[in-house]
Order: sequence, then structure tokens, then C-alpha cells
Amino acid sequence: MANRDESRVLDKLLSSDVKLDILALFHNDLGPIEGVEGVARRIGRSLSETEKDVQDLLDIGILQRDSEGIRLNVKRDGEIQELVSNRLKIGVVSEMSDLEVSAENNPVRYAARLGQGDHAVLLYLDEAVKRDVVLSFLKAGLSKGNAALYLISEKGRDQETEWLRRAFEIREAEQRRALTIMSSEEWYLERGKASADTIISNWMNLANEKMKEGWPGLQSVTEMKPLVENVKWSELAGYERRLGRKLPQMYCGLCVYEAASLPNLTDLLDVHGHGIFTSTAFPLG
Repeated sequence: MANRDESRVLDKLLSSDVKLDILALFHNDLGPIEGVEGVARRIGRSLSETEKDVQDLLDIGILQRDSEGIRLNVKRDGEIQELVSNRLKIGVVSEMSDLEVSAENNPVRYAARLGQGDHAVLLYLDEAVKRDVVLSFLKAGLSKGNAALYLISEKGRDQETEWLRRAFEIREAEQRRALTIMSSEEWYLERGKASADTIISNWMNLANEKMKEGWPGLQSVTEMKPLVENVKWSELAGYERRLGRKLPQMYCGLCVYEAASLPNLTDLLDVHGHGIFTSTAFPLG
């Protein structure tokens, strides 16, 4: 695809949160689904909200229509996933005017504004950007009086903890149990395997523990690399899907992924409420 065609595709793909609902539907059910009315009914939207967005997805070929109805074009879906991945890898999410970097969608500022119940994904390319976003997110949670949790990949845990100690005074927060730093592997994996049921149960137990301690909320940053490296992608995507775009009100969650290492980005965009990237951030649904 020429650059102009690529930008047109991304424009049509990302210009509406309804499109993300539609894509999530077809990724779970390849179809066919009988007409636009059937799509609208399945995603809980009105026909007027859905019709143009379905047409846009038909225009770029990610959906196709046949005698039985509307279905996902699996080959084209893969091509567009690769396009999105390549754009993220070079730090260009979109050239759309409504996604220009401003104070509103500056990644660092956006992370600080996330609130209780929000479930965000950070797809980073640059370690410095990741650190800036993580620091902003953690400090915002602590400033609101919430507890904070940072799950760090074991391989870089000492280095990241030392960086965090230099970035701001965390010892006092750790001493009063406002900030906890743990290994991602310890949290997510048992004997090298992950169970979505166990992980979700652990999250609920932690929420109950923090509520008993008197914390109004929990601001959690989780490095997802151990899951990316140790479980099937379908299992990881299924776990994220179970969490959904909105978390229980106790939580504000930021899932951190290294974009260049991922096989599929749209799976993550489908199931998070907010996306934070190298140079911009915006609601996903």
C-alpha cells in the first residue's frame, strides 16, 4: 500500500470507537452476521450509529459481504494488523488530524488523567517513553490517595526499581504500603504457566486486602512481557478480554507491552478502554 492509502485505511479503522466494537464482535465470531441490523443488535448500538462504520470497514476490506451476510475477511484483517504493527514500530500511529499530539492526548499527561475503572494499554517502542508514562501514572495514583502496584519483569526488576527510586522518593510510600513493587513472573506465572482464573482471583483478593487497609483505590502497572513470552497469544488475549475495557471501580490499570514483540495489536486495542502509544494517546471505546 502507498503511504496515502495506508493513512486512509488507518483513518477509517481508528476514527470511531464503534468500529472497535464491531471488530471485537467479528474477532469473536467470524460471521456471517445477517446485515448491518444484525451487527448493530449484537454490539448494542443503534442502526444509525453502526451503518457508516460498517460501510467504512467494508470499504477497506476488513469486512466482506456475501449472500449469507457480513463476515470478517481474515486475510485482509491480517494485512491491516501488520500495517498497524508497522506504523507503531516506527512511532507513527496515525496522520489523522484528530489524533495530533496535544495536551489532551500527550501520552504522559493522558496517563496521569486515567481514573478508577479505567483499563489502559501502553504500547511502547522507546524505554524512556515507557518510564515517563509509568512514572506519571504511579505518581498520579499516589497523589489521589490510592495504593499503587508495579509488576516488573524479573529480568529488569533491579534496574527498574533503582530507576524508580531515583525518579522520586518511594521509600516512604513503600514503608506505609502505599507502593508495592513485585515480580510480574511471581504474580502471573506458576511453574511457567498462567491461569486466567487464578490471576483474576488474585486481583480480587488484592482489592479486598487494600480496601481493608483503608485504601480507596489501586493504581496498578503491569509489565506483560512474562505472559507474552510464556503463554499462547490466544490465552493472553482471552485473559485481557475477560478483564474488559472497564475494570471494577477499585482499580485503575495500565498494561505495558513492548509493541515490536507482539504478534497481534488489534486484539489489545479491542479489549482496552484507552490506548497510549509512543507519541499520542486516546480512548479506544
